[in-house]
Amino acid sequence: MKPGDLRDIVISELNTEIGLSIKEITGNVNEKSNKEYAYTTIATVLSRLEHQNIIEARKAKINRRKINLYFLSEQGFKKEVKKQLQNVILKFGVGGVKHLGELLDTEIDETDLESIQKRLDAKI
Repeated sequence: MKPGDLRDIVISELNTEIGLSIKEITGNVNEKSNKEYAYTTIATVLSRLEHQNIIEARKAKINRRKINLYFLSEQGFKKEVKKQLQNVILKFGVGGVKHLGELLDTEIDETDLESIQKRLDAKI
C-alpha cells in the first residue's frame, strides 16, 4: 500500500452530509483495506486532513457522550474531485475525459476539454 492510499481510503469513507466517528471510520477502513489499522492511526490521518481543511469535525452528543463526527468539507470535496479528474487525465488522457462524458451522456468537445484542463490546472 502506498503512503497516500490510507489517506484516500479514509477520505472515501467521509461524506459532506453524514458524519462518522473515528470508531466507525476505523471499522470501515479496516474492512475495505483488509488490514487492521489502529484507532490512533486513523485519528492521526483525520487530524492531518482536518489541519489541511479537507475534513471538518463537529461535536455531537450520542448516548450522552460528546464525540467528534467527521465530514468531508466543501473545500475538501472540491479538492478531491479535482484530484480524481486530474488522475483520469493523467492516466487516460483527454480521450478518457471524452469517454467519461459519453458515460455521463454529455457531449464534451475539444474546446470544453481545454477549458476543463485549464480549470483543473488552476488553484481552487
